[in-house]
Amino acid sequence: MAHFSVEKPAQFCAETNKYRNCAYNRHGTIDMEINHTVHGWIPYTASPDDWVEECVEMYHLVLAEAEIGPYVPPTPEEQRERMAPLSRVAFRTAFKNAGMTTAVITAAIFSVPDESEQEDLQIVWEDAQSFKRLDPLVGLIASRADKTAEQIDAIWNAALAV
Repeated sequence: MAHFSVEKPAQFCAETNKYRNCAYNRHGTIDMEINHTVHGWIPYTASPDDWVEECVEMYHLVLAEAEIGPYVPPTPEEQRERMAPLSRVAFRTAFKNAGMTTAVITAAIFSVPDESEQEDLQIVWEDAQSFKRLDPLVGLIASRADKTAEQIDAIWNAALAV
């Protein structure tokens, strides 16, 4: 969540009572939306340790007045959506080192029965400069190589760490 304190958010919200969707985050602070006078509803995180006094006031105001939802960790699928993309070189190297060679990937592409979809995948394989974790090609390669989503996550994270 963005921390936005151009206007005095605690005073603004105290006067208009315009905040919604309050929930704890993994840091113990409170994520919410505030109705900014210029920008409309914007994300906001309130913290008791903020260096801006008005932001600390906002935290205590919401703590006292709002119904605050519990922290809900992201699902594995949501975590995959947030994974950084891999460059072409990182992707190919990581997958090769995990046994998914060019031959394995090409065979996976040609195993797709629909010729148009096959061609789309071939274009991605040959021309993409980066790959996202949830790209259909990644899922196809994983399934044809008998790799679980968790195994692909581990390969992906290792490649990101290099």
